[in-house]
Amino acid sequence: MSLRVVHTSDWHLGHTLASHSRAHEHARFFAWLLDLLEEEGADALLVSGDVYDRVIPPSSAVRSFYAFLEAAHARCPELDIVVTGGNHDGAARLEAPAEVVERRIRLIGGYDEARPERVRVPLTDGHGEVAAHVVAMPFLRPGDYPASLGTAEGYAAVYERALDAARERCRGGEALLAMGHCHMAGAALRETDSERPVLRGGEEAVPTAIFGRDVAYVALGHLHLAQPVGSERVRYCGSPIPLSMGEAGYTHQVLVADFDGATLRSVRSRIVPRSVPVRRFEGALEEVVGEIAASDLPDAEAPAEEHAFVDVRLTDLAPRARDRVREALAPFGARLVAVRIDAPIRQMVGPSTVSSESGLQTFEPEQVFAALHERRRGGPPEEALVTCFRELLREAENRESTPA
Repeated sequence: MSLRVVHTSDWHLGHTLASHSRAHEHARFFAWLLDLLEEEGADALLVSGDVYDRVIPPSSAVRSFYAFLEAAHARCPELDIVVTGGNHDGAARLEAPAEVVERRIRLIGGYDEARPERVRVPLTDGHGEVAAHVVAMPFLRPGDYPASLGTAEGYAAVYERALDAARERCRGGEALLAMGHCHMAGAALRETDSERPVLRGGEEAVPTAIFGRDVAYVALGHLHLAQPVGSERVRYCGSPIPLSMGEAGYTHQVLVADFDGATLRSVRSRIVPRSVPVRRFEGALEEVVGEIAASDLPDAEAPAEEHAFVDVRLTDLAPRARDRVREALAPFGARLVAVRIDAPIRQMVGPSTVSSESGLQTFEPEQVFAALHERRRGGPPEEALVTCFRELLREAENRESTPA
């Protein structure tokens, strides 16, 4: 008895980057994923949380999700689709169409302690026979387990109950799988704009030991960097598109897992083609300007939705840095996300310049902020404070660019 499962997560439909919609990239990803499901002859598709970017997603994101489900069922009518909720999803909204979608599509937005059987989903093979059972666990909130338990202990208790129930249903040769949307102990967590630290002193890391040796595969979501955790059977597939400039270097992928009976035979990565370039340029201003000029960024005449996202990190201070970068990008189809100054604070403008209105006009807001902080506080601002300043500046710039 064989089974082929495709694992994906963290779509974040409705996401924007520097106020630009990602709908085009998601549409291209869905088209590619539909082709892959057919090409691979997949028996099941597991989507491990964060379907949407916000609890209340825009209607266009909801339509996109429903259209994908309809197209997947039309092209692969025997495909089992299991979708679980993540911390960005509203449980009720994700489950809203559950009563009207095809029986092979299971939407589990939240955990219901009174109905634990909802998270156990049978998966069938190409002959219509049950080949596996998956514990399709959504993101667990503190109210989903006893208040006396911490996160790790709470997750362990909920999974133990669900896995034991699934084991009772497994017959010889049927695989036992699990899904989850959480941070597993031992996983690499990158601090990016889209992936805030989820740990407070380490207490929220869930140990992989909660999955017994008989669990053949664990399909995880929540972290955007694809990676195994401890073994090949416990995997994050990562997000299908970069959700911040910090993820520009990620290799985005979905995973294809093959099973022989109850045993995991192999896990393969299928790389998601990047439909829109996401580029970061770093160095001194003159170096960055030269690199942009020699780059393969899209032409300015390319459709707007295909314009690259560009982030610039400068290691020196120079007047009109932002203007120089914009001028360098003018021949290309590019959306400038940010120009950040990573130069040492001591290189920042001095008191006379900070006091001069004409001097201020030649420097970036972040340079002035850092210089003022050093002047008044006697040292550079902490990174957390700089991050808050950047967010406030971005909000202010967005308000200024929005017509009244």
